[in-house]
Formats: sequence, structure tokens, C-alpha cells
Amino acid sequence: MLRVLQANSGKIIDSQYKAKVALKRGQFVNKKYDTKEVILPVTAGLTEIYLVDRGLITETAATAGGQIQTDYDTALENIAIGEFVNLIPLATGERYATDAYTGDTADLVAGKYLVVSVALDATLGQLVPSPTNTKSNFISLGYYTDVNNTLLSFEFVQ
Repeated sequence: MLRVLQANSGKIIDSQYKAKVALKRGQFVNKKYDTKEVILPVTAGLTEIYLVDRGLITETAATAGGQIQTDYDTALENIAIGEFVNLIPLATGERYATDAYTGDTADLVAGKYLVVSVALDATLGQLVPSPTNTKSNFISLGYYTDVNNTLLSFEFVQ
């Protein structure tokens, strides 16, 4: 899940890349320029990191007057391999909330530094606590409750 809390309007969102792996909205990715695909980050400290999002896909039932989907429906959350994605570049001072985070509650409170995980495990592409709270480009703003779901809000700092 991804929520835009405070971002620059009018910035360019790149929609020319496809998912090389299955993703969820709000994960962090890198571009593969040669294949026009996005991958989960595997190298620490990369400067070209993006938040991944997707366009709204409405099911036929909803367009015909049926029940409206919420943003938390898996049909809207999950991004399939080969699907086009929206790549959100991060700018200083922007604030977002995502459910792509892992860590102990005490390490994720407001004011703690975060990094994007490059570990080859379930945390890959998620925000995790910065080791020994070392300064990084992401700072936690604490938890954000959205429709009974707990997201982690953060600010991108340079």
C-alpha cells in the first residue's frame, strides 16, 4: 500500500517500465535501463531508487454499479510480472506512507533513520531500521493508520 502524504506536484512519473518480478504498491525498486524493467534493489546505497505504484484498475462489476473496491484489495495492490508500473522519483522533503516495512516497533518510531533493504529475504525492497540509527536518506515519521491498516510514514531527506 502506498499513500502520498506530501509530495511535489507536477513531477514526472515514469510509466514505461514493466515489473520483472511480482511487486506490491509502495515497495522500492531500481530501473533496468537495458530491458525497460524494474527490479527489487540488490545493491546498498543506490541513488536511483523509486517507489513503485500502478494505475487504478476497476473491475467490470464496479463500473456496472457493483461494490467499489478499496485500495487494499489485492487486485489493486499486487503488481504482476510484466505489468507496467508507475515509478515515483523521490525528492527532498516529500512524505509518504507504506506497508513495505519490517522492524521492531522501537526502531521504527518517529525520528529514527531507515534504509531500503537489499537483503535477499522477505525484507527486500522494504524500509528497515538503519543499523545503529546511522543517518540515511529516509527518516521515520512514525506509524500512520489508514482504514484500520498500519502503515509507516517517512520523509525523504537528502
